[in-house]
Amino acid sequence: MSVTQEAALKARFAGTETDTLLELWANHERLDWAETILAAELAERGIAPAELASMASARGSLAAEKAVSARDTFVGYGLLGRACAVLLAVAASTMVGALFGKLMGTVAMLLVFLGYVAILAPRLVLQSRQRNGGAVAFVLAYQYLELGLLLVIVIGGMAWVVPRLLA
Repeated sequence: MSVTQEAALKARFAGTETDTLLELWANHERLDWAETILAAELAERGIAPAELASMASARGSLAAEKAVSARDTFVGYGLLGRACAVLLAVAASTMVGALFGKLMGTVAMLLVFLGYVAILAPRLVLQSRQRNGGAVAFVLAYQYLELGLLLVIVIGGMAWVVPRLLA
């Protein structure tokens, strides 16, 4: 932090309404030096330090409670994630299979799918915990079905491959 940055921030906070500063304090993380300046400005405006402390402690819980985007879940994690998983599985299977044999290529492919399942499952759980309309619930059910199918493929594939690797 430089003196000019501190002075510029003090001037900016001095020209900002108290409600806006309180919203900044309650909802946004910042560097320690900027938080100190903001706390001093709010204290000058009559906001009690205890109130500021309680608002600061609530920041983490507010971030955890923010809504999960259904579009991100279904497009980003579902559609694009599935396409990337298939592409990576084919690439891993081809490269590892060429280097170490077909069975190891199959293991590499199954591990890529297992990684996709490990990424998709927590996101679907987060999406399920919030209120969802009919269309969102339908697509969510479809993605859970897809997740189950991928788990069956991975577990079945490993059950088929592991004995052959150990033999």
